[in-house]
Amino acid sequence: MIIAIDAMGGDLAPTSNVKGAIEAAREMPDVRIVLVGDEARLAPMLAQAPKNIEIRHAAETIEADEEPVKAVRRKRDSSLVLGVTMVKKQRSGRYHFRRQYRRIHDGGPAYHRANQRH
Repeated sequence: MIIAIDAMGGDLAPTSNVKGAIEAAREMPDVRIVLVGDEARLAPMLAQAPKNIEIRHAAETIEADEEPVKAVRRKRDSSLVLGVTMVKKQRSGRYHFRRQYRRIHDGGPAYHRANQRH
């Protein structure tokens, strides 16, 4: 199983998300954990991480004050959009995030409609 985690979401991100991912990776060695976020910020925190944790670089971040639908449409290389896309393309069985649920609720349908046109 592969679990993708939005490493850039939440008040204490990325530190708290990386710590949790490392702990989960140690407890579940059969599970591959993919941290989605800024590789330059994440890589130094993974020096002592287990081998079943990796990074999927995301060049953009959706900020809390951005309008959800516009942000999801405009920031295709954000950790939020890339994580959802991983599940959609079956590259991850689950995606965990610590953002406001409104971002997924409001922006998710718009993102999927836009992708269905291509």
